[in-house]
Amino acid sequence: MSISDSDFEKMYSEAVRKCNVGQSQIHIDLLMDWSGKNKLKEVLFDSEEILAVASADNKDNDFLASALTRNALILTNMRLMFISKGLLGTRVKEVSGKQFKQIEWLNDNMLKFSDVKVVTTEKELKIMKEMIYQMM
Repeated sequence: MSISDSDFEKMYSEAVRKCNVGQSQIHIDLLMDWSGKNKLKEVLFDSEEILAVASADNKDNDFLASALTRNALILTNMRLMFISKGLLGTRVKEVSGKQFKQIEWLNDNMLKFSDVKVVTTEKELKIMKEMIYQMM
């Protein structure tokens, strides 16, 4: 049984607000457009709950690649995912909760897992890091 669209939207919006306190609604709405949210909904397990959603970039991408993609770092009760939606499709990189110890915290706004370096704001990463440590 999959989650309803309205329940998913409510869970997603609450998770975005946890990391984006003080951001305008326009910024929150632009974080993932509908095709990105649909991909997220598609890859979620039935019992999975979205805990936090933050804007993010792939550190290894150049400026042009970053400008042409919409990226998000998503923490659920089961895993951490980096979703990158670009012109040629959507990529999902993930690390399961059992492997959270494999996350490398490179500095105050960067982490690495599954061979991808993810950059986000210091505030957003701090919130996610605290939530991850509570789950370990």
